[in-house]
Amino acid sequence: MEMRHQREEYHKSIKELYQIKANMEAQGKSVEEIARAVSNRRNEIRMEAYKDDPEGLAKLKESNLKTYGNENGGTPEYFYAKYGSWETVIEKAFATNAGADACLGLYDEYYDTYFIDSTSGNTSSVIILPTYAVTGAAA
Repeated sequence: MEMRHQREEYHKSIKELYQIKANMEAQGKSVEEIARAVSNRRNEIRMEAYKDDPEGLAKLKESNLKTYGNENGGTPEYFYAKYGSWETVIEKAFATNAGADACLGLYDEYYDTYFIDSTSGNTSSVIILPTYAVTGAAA
C-alpha cells in the first residue's frame, strides 16, 4: 500500500511540471529553455521523493551515475544528445511507467496520460495530454 501511495504522490508531482511549462510558454520562453527547466525539475522531484529514505536515495544516485554519468539524473544535455530534439526532452520529462502503474493497480486511473507511439515501434509510455494538464499560466 505504501508503494501505491508513493506512486500516486509521484503522479501529483508531475502536475507541477505542466504548470512550469505553461508559465514559461506564457512568458514566451523557447522550447529549449522549457526543456531545460522541466528536465531539471523532474530530477529534483525524483530526488525529493527519497527525502525520508537515505538508503533509497543512495541507490538512486548510484543508478543515476551509472546510467547518466550524473548522480542527480539525466541532464537536459544528455537527453538532447540522445533524442536530438528539445521537444522530445520535454516529453521525456513527463514520461511515466505504465507498467509500474499497472502493478500497483493505478493503470486505469492514469490511462489517459499514456501515449503509445505504435507507428515507430516505440512502446514507451509518455504523458502527452493528461486530463489534469494545465492549459494556461497560473494566476
